[in-house]
Amino acid sequence: MTRLALAALLALLSFSARAQDGAPDGAQNNPQAQGAVSLPLAPQAERFDYAPAAPFSIAPGVELVIEGEALGPTAQRVTLRIDDAAARDYATRVNDERLLPPGPFTWRILPAGARTSEGRALDADRITRITLFPAQADARLTIHAAHLRAPSSLPDGAQGFSFGARDAPLFPGFARVAPGDPRIEAGLSQPILRPGVDALIASGLRGVERARLPWAKGRARVSLWIEDVGEWETLPHAFERRVRVNGVDLYARRLTPEQWIAQIYLAGRNAEPNADIDAWRVHGARRGGLVTGEVDVGDHGVVIELAGESANSAFLAAALIEPAGRTAAFDDVQARRAQTYRDLWRVTPAPAPEPHTPRYVLPQSGDAHGEPLLLTLAPGSGARLRFEMSAHAALTPRIDTDPEAPLRLWAAQTRLARRAVSLNLLEPRRDFLRAPADALPISPDAPRLYEGWISAPRDAQAGTRQGRIVFTTPQARLVIPLVVETLAVSLPEASRPAGYYLDEAPHFNALPGGAAMRRRQIACDLAFLRSLSLEGHAPAFSTPLNAGEDAFIVDALAAAAHGVAQPALAYAPAKRARAALGIGGGAARLAQSAQALRALGLAAPIWSVADEPPLDANAAQDLAWWTQALRTADPAARLAAQINHPAQARLLDLVDVAIVNPGFGVDAPDIARARLTDAGEARLAKMRNAIIDLARGLK
Repeated sequence: MTRLALAALLALLSFSARAQDGAPDGAQNNPQAQGAVSLPLAPQAERFDYAPAAPFSIAPGVELVIEGEALGPTAQRVTLRIDDAAARDYATRVNDERLLPPGPFTWRILPAGARTSEGRALDADRITRITLFPAQADARLTIHAAHLRAPSSLPDGAQGFSFGARDAPLFPGFARVAPGDPRIEAGLSQPILRPGVDALIASGLRGVERARLPWAKGRARVSLWIEDVGEWETLPHAFERRVRVNGVDLYARRLTPEQWIAQIYLAGRNAEPNADIDAWRVHGARRGGLVTGEVDVGDHGVVIELAGESANSAFLAAALIEPAGRTAAFDDVQARRAQTYRDLWRVTPAPAPEPHTPRYVLPQSGDAHGEPLLLTLAPGSGARLRFEMSAHAALTPRIDTDPEAPLRLWAAQTRLARRAVSLNLLEPRRDFLRAPADALPISPDAPRLYEGWISAPRDAQAGTRQGRIVFTTPQARLVIPLVVETLAVSLPEASRPAGYYLDEAPHFNALPGGAAMRRRQIACDLAFLRSLSLEGHAPAFSTPLNAGEDAFIVDALAAAAHGVAQPALAYAPAKRARAALGIGGGAARLAQSAQALRALGLAAPIWSVADEPPLDANAAQDLAWWTQALRTADPAARLAAQINHPAQARLLDLVDVAIVNPGFGVDAPDIARARLTDAGEARLAKMRNAIIDLARGLK
């Protein structure tokens, strides 16, 4: 890029920034700010790399858009890297990593507001480099174009306002309303920033009691996004809430905690993607808490008043105002949100169905009998069954099973799930099971998968039992015979227990009465898993701090009562205790808790003391100090650490149990490598005692 072209680009983007920040409608009325600037790109480039001689600026609301094509038969891992003047390494720059399926792609990002890997806001006034490159050696790309697109105007003279911190992502065409803005007339506003590609609802202000936005006298349509979408395990709740605009209540609701769970937290739980699968319609369009309505506007503009039982009730992410009777601006905003969402969350074909799955069809009328399902068990074991059911019309049959052959049956719900942790490809999966089995309908578009489990007690007599599964509608009935054969054999005891990482449903920790709900949920989980002969869990443990001390004892008692193999792994408490009390205080508190359990006749847990620690020498020394403090405070303590890299093998000498995943390696060659390390056979013995986490998603 020539110096003249670069100067023109910086002038354009700087003007756009001033218009967005200083005058709500400045960028919308400036034709120059609606264009796109193309960045230099070599023909048929396999990567995009823009690093001019001097740092440059990208204003809030300006999108970086890269278009290209992913070549090859499988999805490819690609990284977008953005450096500012302070970037030194991976942690201090933006690293946006995605999987691209074969075919055309469009990559969109708002650099102003992006976060580095360590969580720092990118300095969008001093960007030094933008690079898009394959993150795997065999990946092949063709990049066709790269643009910086300034915000386009909203239709019909509409105005958009995005609430949040000044350095949060700004939805194109909207004006920022930050803490201290005179348009916020009441309340102590706290900026909130959530992860996600949807800039309209990623940022917001909590505690806004009254905001006054400019609009001409007359009648207007007002759309507000009032949901704090939370992150990962967090969905902030608001049981009582009122949203009033110019004297008109657009939203008013008072809920109990149970109603909030049913109507808000679990909203959309029955939604399933159909043949025309779209991640926006299934997920994105439902988020944000949209409320909308038409109001009369007087001399004082649009006045928004938020009230409720807490600051969560006064959360506001964005506001859109347009002339009454028109929806062009709203439709434009929703279309842009949908496009950005779809560009990121790509949907790939469903996995191939499991072969040899029996398939049945409900008759339109009358009675019918299907082919029998045959199962073979040994005493003290269980068996899984699965089959598919389709129908000529959408319906929800009643499902009954025969008590002569006790069977637990679940319906599989289709959901869009990530193909890989932390990445963006989704695929339809039928691995979310719902009970009762007749909770979900059968559609003619796709057969419903059913999963079942039947078990035999240890003293079961050899022989054959007969049962059946009956599907009933008002017009028809289908009977599926079930034949269960129990063999005259004795299975050996398992050499070691197997189980899962378990935790409480996180919303219980924030709800009134949530402690009792949490205890019921944990007991239900443990009882169900024990019925499947799974007892080697890392159960949910409260951190033994302050009020959590008694809850920790209760959790340990519940785990023992439900047969969890002892000593159990306590995955989070040690790390949380150290974070709260430091090395010495945390070690002393854990030792006291272990002694309290021993006094009750229970085994102290195995404390997990590190989760994928860094590879540098300082981290290793820190872990050595931490483990030494724990063993000094409690010489009988048993410790564990999760490792995910071969270089962390040297940490095995510090702990009694290794939690290893495929990043470290869990195959025979990895065990052989452990044998050759300094600790020799002692280290191999520790590897034999490893708790192997092959499915990180179980954490």
